[in-house]
Amino acid sequence: KMLSMVLDNLDKMFTKGATQLLGIFLAVSVMSHLISCAWVFIAYLYHERGSGTWLEDYFGSVDELENQDQAGIYLAGMYWAAATIASVGYGDIVAINHGEKMFSILIMSIGVGVVAVTTSQLTTIYSNFGTAEYFVRRELERIQNYCKHRDLPPHIYQAMVKYTKVHLAL
Repeated sequence: KMLSMVLDNLDKMFTKGATQLLGIFLAVSVMSHLISCAWVFIAYLYHERGSGTWLEDYFGSVDELENQDQAGIYLAGMYWAAATIASVGYGDIVAINHGEKMFSILIMSIGVGVVAVTTSQLTTIYSNFGTAEYFVRRELERIQNYCKHRDLPPHIYQAMVKYTKVHLAL
């Protein structure tokens, strides 16, 4: 609910496209964070059981892992999450045990959808920029915000909208 309020307020300050881009960025960032935390958590679970994990493989040894700060581990997990979601997967951080492999498969599957939806959204945003229809919608949004801000009666708002549509040939 709070994110919705923030996006509504941003919508008033920026163009709809800029707000949508920010929303996409925030959604992917939060998703990457959650995936990163789960990836590190799974590694710690298997590490406690004595199984090999991506942490030991990436950081070199158990001793080096014990000396590693939490920010470095989180950053490595975030790097893996971003590379996996983006379907790039460089291969420098790899799943070692069964739990990590199952989680990797799940995230790769989700990543395909994230890339498809993000690409679709970006294409829609890009195709709307520069079109006459986009310009008219933007002007109508400005009129609506102006009328709300000034507490103008509905008939004045409707007259302004009608005038704008006629003169901008919508």
